[in-house]
Amino acid sequence: EIVSFALHPNKHLIATGEAGPKPCITIWDTESLEAVSTIRGFHEQSVEQLAFSADGSKLAGVGGDEEHQMSIYLWEQRRRIFSGKCGPRKVLDCCFGDADSVVTCGVNHINFWVKDGTTITRRRGIFGQNGKVQALTCLTPCGANMLSGTVSGHIYVWLGRNCMRAIRAHGGCVNTLFTSPHGIVSGGKDKKVKLWTLSLEPGSTFDMSAFGSSPSVRSACLSQDGTKVLVGTKGSDVFQ
Repeated sequence: EIVSFALHPNKHLIATGEAGPKPCITIWDTESLEAVSTIRGFHEQSVEQLAFSADGSKLAGVGGDEEHQMSIYLWEQRRRIFSGKCGPRKVLDCCFGDADSVVTCGVNHINFWVKDGTTITRRRGIFGQNGKVQALTCLTPCGANMLSGTVSGHIYVWLGRNCMRAIRAHGGCVNTLFTSPHGIVSGGKDKKVKLWTLSLEPGSTFDMSAFGSSPSVRSACLSQDGTKVLVGTKGSDVFQ
């Protein structure tokens, strides 16, 4: 069973993670459909999250074991350069941020994995007065900031490990966030897709409630030229 999926920045390679006692991570060529690299031997039960770095050289994975071990690989060499424990709470997303730092988030937590000299240190996110401790469902980098979606319908803006701002974005859980040079897309349980500028000023809103059998938005992204939005729903429909 494939439980995680990541697209390489070159758009020609994908990584998949599976479930099983000794799950492996496989990197595939989308044109030849052949496996380019297979990584195994570290994660247990499943590989629940995967993310490539901005330059595509590194691959981060989060396991489904009790401590949700996070690993970073130089995937072409099949070499693990870091591993650490996210903790017992379920991890719902993982992505790379500034300077190849890694961010993981999930039920009532967010962790920032940053270089500290020659090592990588886990630092817990500080919600402070701007945020409320709750499940964080999705992540996307935006310049020097990291954005996270929440079950309350807010987008949290993080600088370093501090929550700097909370934006009311949706009338239900924010299920997906996507950043491109043309702006940001968010999609929610409220069946709406919203466009934002890179400074998070609101733009167009698309109401999906009349489309398909179960139009809660689970995935949304912009085309490379910024002229089209691709939307996936809970009802297994895809709309352009």
